[in-house]
Amino acid sequence: ALYSGVSPFEMADFVGLDVEEVEEIYRKLLDMDAVDKVRERTEVSLNAHGRNLASEAMSEQ
Repeated sequence: ALYSGVSPFEMADFVGLDVEEVEEIYRKLLDMDAVDKVRERTEVSLNAHGRNLASEAMSEQ
């Protein structure tokens, strides 16, 4: 996709519409099966080194 990963807020600014208008268009495109809904997120967790750093930071307070 040309503008993949763009939020409704960014898209609204880009096309000069209100966020509500962009979301309505988005819902219509979903209903027409013209777009795929893709949610990606990156999950992270502290490793041993990160836990040590967090522990040290907490003990300094």
